[in-house]
Amino acid sequence: MGRHPLIAALLLAGCRFDPAGLSAPGPGDDGGGPTADAPDDRGDAAAGTDGPAPADAPVDSLPPIDDDVAHVPDPGEFAGTADLVLAGTIDTSALTIDGAAPPAGIVFDTWPQAGGPELAVLHTRAVTVPTAAQVRVVGSRPLVILAGGDIDVTGTIDASAHRDQPGAGGHGPGGGPGAGATGDHVDVFNDGGGGGAGYGVAGAAGGGAGCTQATCAADGGGGGAGYGSASVALLDGGSGGGAAPAVSQCTQKAAGAGGGAIQLYSAVRIEVTGAINAGGGGGGGGVHCDVNWDAASGGGSGGSIFLQAPVMVVSGILAANGGGGGGSAGMNGPGTDGKDGAPSADQASGGLAGPGGLAAAGGRGGARNGTCTSGAPARANGNGGGGGAAVGRVAIRIKNLSDVGGATISPVANTDTY
Repeated sequence: MGRHPLIAALLLAGCRFDPAGLSAPGPGDDGGGPTADAPDDRGDAAAGTDGPAPADAPVDSLPPIDDDVAHVPDPGEFAGTADLVLAGTIDTSALTIDGAAPPAGIVFDTWPQAGGPELAVLHTRAVTVPTAAQVRVVGSRPLVILAGGDIDVTGTIDASAHRDQPGAGGHGPGGGPGAGATGDHVDVFNDGGGGGAGYGVAGAAGGGAGCTQATCAADGGGGGAGYGSASVALLDGGSGGGAAPAVSQCTQKAAGAGGGAIQLYSAVRIEVTGAINAGGGGGGGGVHCDVNWDAASGGGSGGSIFLQAPVMVVSGILAANGGGGGGSAGMNGPGTDGKDGAPSADQASGGLAGPGGLAAAGGRGGARNGTCTSGAPARANGNGGGGGAAVGRVAIRIKNLSDVGGATISPVANTDTY
């Protein structure tokens, strides 16, 4: 289930880009890279040196990339001079790998993206994510890995939201262009659930409260709007879900956050036999305290995955699924949180309704195997469930269409050539 044909290509033998005698600059004050305001302050390495070059070393001393790399401006299209084996955490705010500046031969810097958020760009030669590795990607900026050699992902790259914590470049609860809306509060008891966030499509609404077969006294928050393009013209993360109305003495749980945004570019070849996940976070369940109990919040939408290379073989998983909405609290206890978008083609489940009645379950997140669903409604004096969030986007850009492979891709990828 969830198998999807993907354009792939025959491997090119002996094509690894391997410049000799170069090393990368040491870190600068912001982690070693230029900013949008100062793209020429990069401390590039000079050819034939063993250590970092002075700050005024020429930009063209690092291996240039001949391709037009999507989203990255022309001055930022250069490779590193050392191979990188990834494991641990990449932070796009601090520009660190496992809390430290990148090693010699690797450049981690920032570049503006026309019309979109600033990018954190990791310039390397070859990149490997080993089978046992779990690479976590966090921070405020989308991540671009720009490699002059091969990229092989046999482990997992996790740029997803974890509940209310966004992935790299994702938006927090209630944030982003596709944010879900807050549920309504009507009279003392009727509270609508928060709406699920949108991205690849619109998110689903939260469940209403005080509902009969025809109407509800309190409406659930609306689902967030879809945004962006199927080709991922702008590299951006998912949006956050809508909150439950803040009406009681309970400390409410936050809505789900948006999945992150990650781009892999190789000048030679990308192979993914492992997984890349940019799923959205599950919405918080309704909280029960004293005589008060609350509605639930909406899930966060999936983020974006963008792959670009002349040759690509993908038989693993690419997933940017939406998070499930939370379940509302009942008379006798809290609801449970919605599930985060998983690295699969299956929908994230919504949270369960709390015990004791007057509660409602959360909606399911969107995935290849089903669209996001609204939170369940509640009858009089009850609380609605949180809405499920929408899928994000997956885009593939490739030069050579010489073979066909298979992968689990959710949602369906937009594939084109360059």
